[in-house]
Amino acid sequence: MEACSEMKLVRPNRVRPNRVRPNRVRTSRARTNCMRVSVQYLLALVILILGQRAGAVSDTMTPTWACEMAARLCDAGWAVENHGGKGGHPDLLAADRIIHADDITDTLVITAVVFRPGGLNRVTIVTEEETGKLGITGEDAAASLLASPFSRGEGVWGVVLINGGFFDKKNRPMGLLRVGGKNLNTAPRGGGFLSNGYFAMIGGSPVIQEFGRGREGLVPEKAELVLQSGPLLVCGSKVHKSVRRAALTRSSRSAIGLDRFGNIWMVVVRSPLGGISLREMALMLVRPLSRGGLGLSNAMNLDGGSSTQMFLKTAGREMVRRGDGRPLPAWIAVVFP
Repeated sequence: MEACSEMKLVRPNRVRPNRVRPNRVRTSRARTNCMRVSVQYLLALVILILGQRAGAVSDTMTPTWACEMAARLCDAGWAVENHGGKGGHPDLLAADRIIHADDITDTLVITAVVFRPGGLNRVTIVTEEETGKLGITGEDAAASLLASPFSRGEGVWGVVLINGGFFDKKNRPMGLLRVGGKNLNTAPRGGGFLSNGYFAMIGGSPVIQEFGRGREGLVPEKAELVLQSGPLLVCGSKVHKSVRRAALTRSSRSAIGLDRFGNIWMVVVRSPLGGISLREMALMLVRPLSRGGLGLSNAMNLDGGSSTQMFLKTAGREMVRRGDGRPLPAWIAVVFP
């Protein structure tokens, strides 16, 4: 214990304090500089991350999203067109694929259009209100959008259209139809298998939800755009119960869906042997890209058969995927400035 006390009292550095203090100062300065560099690095990292996140929803679009999505689709065997590179749009991709899955007994020709909502891109529904026609072809719908005041004011890169929901013998839409906050048609009484879902735009964000009883099944009043159809194919990344044991009748199909990133997908499926059943369609939509699907979290069936049509018109080219080209009462459309 005494030796320890003596050792504590012997402090050689106190004899020449000037040699010690500079070292401490240098050490302190070095630590301060390191801390400054670390803080600057962290701030730069935070700014980079926030900038990337903001870029996903900002009005200043970049081709990053389209390039990344194109790479994912190409890796999964899709033939991609109109990507965000030269001549393309940074928020839109069109892709085709021919697949034959183990649990789907037909060869399917699939055309999928995926895009990011938001920014200046506008989702709408073309009806008799805009065209003055009860039956509207894809060409008429595109011409109406390209000639609209919105389009002339902003300049249009292109438009994409897919057929809407079901209609009656008089070619009038069935189910709830709302455009610009105005109801053009009301929901049918009793709902039913073919009208148990709806696609809506609420505050610029897309929603695909089950239409039914209770508060969760009510369409929000603030939804500016609503189209009711069905059946609901995918809900919460699972095949919806309404099609798990659905009839196996095969036909050409159309659907609209969302993935977990909020991207909107428009999909048409055709086949030389008759088409695809509703259950098979749901399985294909929910299956991951790596397994021949699209990996959608929510999806709703649209009118199919001869009504199955997709129309893409840009400044440089035109792509049409259609059934028999019949006029329809409603088209879901996107305008890309």
